[in-house]
Amino acid sequence: MVNKKLADWIKSEEAQGYTEQQLKNYLIKKKYNKKDIEDAISLAKSHRTFNFKDFIKPTPLKLFFPILFLVLILVSFFINSSFLPETGEQYCQQIKSGQEMDVLKEQIKDTSSINNIDPKEVVNLLEKQELLDKKKIQSSQEFRNQLLPVMMGNIYFYPSLIYKLNPFFPVPCEFILVSEEVKEFTSFRCSYYISQEDYQCLKDQAEKEQNDQWTSMATYFQNAPEYKQIHNLDLLFNSILLIIIIYLIICGISLLFDYSKQKSKKTKLLLSLLLLISPFFLYLIGLDYALFYYPFVILFSILLFVKEKPKKIILYISIFLLIVLLIGMLFLFSSNIMKGTIGGFSSQEDSFSYKIAFCEDTWVLPMESKISYRITEKYINEEWNVCSKPCSILCKDYCESEKPSRREFSMLRGDKPSCICGC
Repeated sequence: MVNKKLADWIKSEEAQGYTEQQLKNYLIKKKYNKKDIEDAISLAKSHRTFNFKDFIKPTPLKLFFPILFLVLILVSFFINSSFLPETGEQYCQQIKSGQEMDVLKEQIKDTSSINNIDPKEVVNLLEKQELLDKKKIQSSQEFRNQLLPVMMGNIYFYPSLIYKLNPFFPVPCEFILVSEEVKEFTSFRCSYYISQEDYQCLKDQAEKEQNDQWTSMATYFQNAPEYKQIHNLDLLFNSILLIIIIYLIICGISLLFDYSKQKSKKTKLLLSLLLLISPFFLYLIGLDYALFYYPFVILFSILLFVKEKPKKIILYISIFLLIVLLIGMLFLFSSNIMKGTIGGFSSQEDSFSYKIAFCEDTWVLPMESKISYRITEKYINEEWNVCSKPCSILCKDYCESEKPSRREFSMLRGDKPSCICGC
């Protein structure tokens, strides 16, 4: 028969702050029977009422995950503050370079269509285009280098969706512009790290693409919120609120664990099965990141069936392995980006030196060919010579390298027609 006095004594001592394990060790030293102690503890638990002070009382295990996510928030904020503004500036620079390239290509096209144009003028324009190409490649590489720390700084905080516990937490709006889950965001849930000038640059480009029926930037900006600069106080306040919410959830999990621990093995098995199914169910209904928490569900289920001392050992080992895994994934993620397997950009491009190849054999382009070649109307009635061989053949023979020229510019017409070869 259970010793009710012993159970009442255990309850009174726990109220003063002693843990169950401390009381158990004390009673064993006092020569109490182990079974009597366990029965008394079980009886004390069955009559235990909810105590809010015990519920929110901090312990190292309760504080671990809130502190972990606080660190992730701080890392994410400092990384985004340091790299996103420059990343936005570089992306806008690429847009401006592309616009400059479009203007230059149109200029080359117009210049090369003039009869008897000096080939050197076209070569100068092509060399200018070559410099712009190199500048664009360098800018793309710098943009990629800026993205690496941004992606690494948010690799855990963003996919875990922890910030959704606080609907007002200001995630970077820049993520909206590269995320397929644009519809999940609303304007009050994000703030921009890039400047308003760069934001307007991206928005203007999106509107231009929409008018030209492109889909690159236009799709991302379709539901993008209006500009709102990130504020430190806003982030600080909502971070504190988020950490409080996480801590209360951890306290609730701790309470659920203590409650489940008192139940029979059959009840524990049913609870464990329910917990193990839950992440898969959430995954099936569209919450892709629910599987992120599956290891924690497994750990919770295992600890339900483990005694006090082994439980602490398993818990501390699991926390250690979690930290090792988080650090290890950072190095793996970084390595994959550096190899170009994740969001890489081409960092190499053939460079060309342009040469003028004058034609030895020429012929006068007839009227019907002018029409088929879409010659501008003002040149239709003029007579001028063109090369008898295509530029692709002339340039292949003209370039000194064994590798055939990869660029052949359309031939220039006039009294002395020529081809411009990129060798």
